[in-house]
Amino acid sequence: MLVICISLLGILIQLVSVVAQPTPVGDRSERTQPTPPPPRQVFPNGSRITGTVHKYSVWPPGSLKGKKPPVPLDQTLYSFSVEVLSSVAESPELENYAWRTGIVIEAFSAEPLAPDLVGKKIEATLTLTGATDGMRWYISNVRQF
Repeated sequence: MLVICISLLGILIQLVSVVAQPTPVGDRSERTQPTPPPPRQVFPNGSRITGTVHKYSVWPPGSLKGKKPPVPLDQTLYSFSVEVLSSVAESPELENYAWRTGIVIEAFSAEPLAPDLVGKKIEATLTLTGATDGMRWYISNVRQF
């Protein structure tokens, strides 16, 4: 009888220890964060602006490495920082993203820009490129106003 009691007591202790152990809810390393949506491309756009050039810069090859949208590593870029004085859509089917007067936009060009336009009023076309994970303005059709 003593052997039966000890055996039953052993079984009871094992049952209690199994029930008392917390059940894992899942390893935290296995949990995943929701995947962010893919970047959305900028809609076709073009803004014909008048503005004042505040700064001229030259960007040597590789100086925008790691920035989005990517630039070929062997490409030199030129830029103007332009304060927008007025803006209209380049054509009716294009968005006008440079609509806020007073905003200063750094706009790039693969073609050399005229550094003597700093401090002067210009007319130009600005186009926003890229996606929601990185955008860049480009400038073209620049003329002194």
